[in-house]
Amino acid sequence: MHPRASLLVAAALSVVVAGCGPKAPGPKGATGPSARGASSATPAAGKATDAPAPLAAHLVLTAPEATFGPYVARRGESSMAVWAAGGDGPRRWVARPLGADGAAKGPAVDVGPAPSAAPSAIVRGLASGWILLWIEHASGRASLHAALLADGGEPKGAPFVVAETDGDLPYADALGLAGGPLVLLAIAHGGAAEVQAVALASDGRPRGAPTRVIARALAWQAVATGPSSGAVAAVVLPEGKAQSAGAVELVRVDAAGKPVGKPVTVGTSTRADPDVDMVALGDRVVLAWTERNSGDGAVVVAAVDRAGAVVTKPTPLQPGGDQSLLGLVALPDGTRLEVVTLAAGG
Repeated sequence: MHPRASLLVAAALSVVVAGCGPKAPGPKGATGPSARGASSATPAAGKATDAPAPLAAHLVLTAPEATFGPYVARRGESSMAVWAAGGDGPRRWVARPLGADGAAKGPAVDVGPAPSAAPSAIVRGLASGWILLWIEHASGRASLHAALLADGGEPKGAPFVVAETDGDLPYADALGLAGGPLVLLAIAHGGAAEVQAVALASDGRPRGAPTRVIARALAWQAVATGPSSGAVAAVVLPEGKAQSAGAVELVRVDAAGKPVGKPVTVGTSTRADPDVDMVALGDRVVLAWTERNSGDGAVVVAAVDRAGAVVTKPTPLQPGGDQSLLGLVALPDGTRLEVVTLAAGG
């Protein structure tokens, strides 16, 4: 095993790390050319093949083992990769801008100190620049840290603490709104989480106290719905119950992170798995989740408009079989999406 690994980013921004550790398993039932042998990987002369052409790959970094990341985010035709290299010395965050084809657009840039223990981290694009979020745990407390980056990855000042709590901070996210980033964080309580919003100014200063958005979330997602608005969807645990499923609700928020109107009950059933996903599409947001009845799961889709009205009631994607949601993907034309599912036995 080579002590360093090369990171390749393909045109679709698929990340491949080679030369370190065991071979990553492919999709169920798939085998790579190394397993089949060169002769079976090459079509016989004169026979057509439906195999897609391989994506072009670009070297982005060569990193030691135990490197944190890379964490990659895309905004329009640009992307940003952030990582913290392993090694003997203190870790530091490093950022590198990428183009639409995955090729590096500039040099790797030092961002600042990184934690010594593996963090939960995420990168998000803003109206201008990027934000890096990561969670640290020390002495029984959890803290959410952030660093604002310019378009080229250069830090806009020193990293700062967004929030601290005696409880657990399992996840955080950020929306790039016109007035500054809107950071959302989950604080775990008794098998569920309280989702809070903190609005930041363009220089990272909080623009107010954290606002509670959802009280008892089993899972949640957030999207920007306009330059100054967002939405948070969650599988909400019923009051007074301890279970692994719940009802799907959506809360609209303004640029300050304050809820707009009452929560929207998207699905009245309380059998939704904690796998809700959501994308903004035109003048509405589309949600999907797995609803489980008598053990079998069915992927369900629904839509809510900007005014908070359910315009498409929860509808099973396709009948029959045990299904699970893998995710929603908005297509580049901005008017369509793909629902990625997993069927039992597939």
